[in-house]
Amino acid sequence: MFGLFSSRDQREQEKRVRATLEEGRRQGLQHLNQFKQQARHHTQRASEYLGDGSRRARELTSDSAKRIDDSARENPWAYVAAGTLAGIAIGYLLGRK
Repeated sequence: MFGLFSSRDQREQEKRVRATLEEGRRQGLQHLNQFKQQARHHTQRASEYLGDGSRRARELTSDSAKRIDDSARENPWAYVAAGTLAGIAIGYLLGRK
């Protein structure tokens, strides 16, 4: 009994410290499980959102391509002229030093 506390006091202190550590570990595991559940939920929502966006982008692209194709079939000379002008402009810009 050379220390400040008796061996009984030390054992009680150790028990309190161990109990506090165990409670902290238990709470940490609970928080970790909650975080995992939230991460799964948010990942699932993001996946659904991206899937919807991808589907919508495909639909819009397909619709736009159909409209352009229909328009080009109705008035092909306008598209030939636009392509020619675009080619001339690009060639001019690339040919400059």
